[in-house]
Amino acid sequence: MARQGASFKSFLKRAEKYLKVNDFGAATTVLRDGLTAFPDNARLLHLAGRTAFQLGDYHGATDLLRSSLKSAPKAETFCDLGYVHWAQGNLQDATGCFRSAIGHDSKYHPGHVNLGHLLRNQGDMTGALDAFH
Repeated sequence: MARQGASFKSFLKRAEKYLKVNDFGAATTVLRDGLTAFPDNARLLHLAGRTAFQLGDYHGATDLLRSSLKSAPKAETFCDLGYVHWAQGNLQDATGCFRSAIGHDSKYHPGHVNLGHLLRNQGDMTGALDAFH
């Protein structure tokens, strides 16, 4: 149960303050508390996943971002999950996530850019050019 008067937004604001100064440990603590109170909140899950990625916890980041997508699929979350996969060398999964981001919101610029860079790095110049357009 959430503390009297606490909302998921208060947890988000506190965590974001810590993230602005790169205090990932404090942000993780706040997000963990927020997820205890609001376990299915997609925004908290997404921010916790991004924070886990910053700490090098790729498995945790993957789980948190997937949970966020189950609660509320968003292009930004697909893209962040793609970036986690890319950082681990899971290029097929990364490509799928970037394509899902674009499929969810065809105007989501980071999805196009990340897909284009990934395809370019794999030598698929035609696919990269298509992604950039």
